[in-house]
Amino acid sequence: MRKSSRLTGATLLVLLCVVAVIWYAALREDRHGLLTVSFLDVGQGDSIYIDAPSGRQVLIDGGKSSTVLRRLAAAIPWWDRTIDVVIPTHPDADHASGLYVVLEKLSVGQLAMHRPWEHADDIKNFFKDGRITASGLEDRLEKSLQHASDLEALSNKKKIPIVEPFQGIKGFNDSVHILGPSQEYYEKLLDVFFDIHDPTQLN
Repeated sequence: MRKSSRLTGATLLVLLCVVAVIWYAALREDRHGLLTVSFLDVGQGDSIYIDAPSGRQVLIDGGKSSTVLRRLAAAIPWWDRTIDVVIPTHPDADHASGLYVVLEKLSVGQLAMHRPWEHADDIKNFFKDGRITASGLEDRLEKSLQHASDLEALSNKKKIPIVEPFQGIKGFNDSVHILGPSQEYYEKLLDVFFDIHDPTQLN
């Protein structure tokens, strides 16, 4: 019995040493100042993972499904469950849908995403239709951009900060500096969008 206990103790000690060595190697990983950009094969859609020399990580778009998680597993170290910044370039399903599972499963520092419905007060005067109100336009915008709305809801639930990426904004733990668009130009683009899409017909 005593021999068995000694054997078990020795085995546990060896395992602890192995674990310690693995974590030491992981934490001491030398990136050699390299910037790594990985274009992830997520099927339909796009996804780009950026690993900066500083260790900051940025994920741009996520494709249409949870495939992005499997592709990320091959691009990031096995112990790393964090992404500093997640950026959907636009709210179409083949760019934004996969990001939902990223926000759900990983620890995300910030979400950089435009939210057109937050600009309803600013853009409602672009329209001559007297039936359009700020609250009505906000509701229609949010419903028409459901994938982005879902990302916002999940981020709020998990207390992930959301920043609209307008020109001049810096931060994201110094991971990203925004060069454009300006908020003024962005709202003009929304005006062009509604010249093509009747805002009274958004659903």
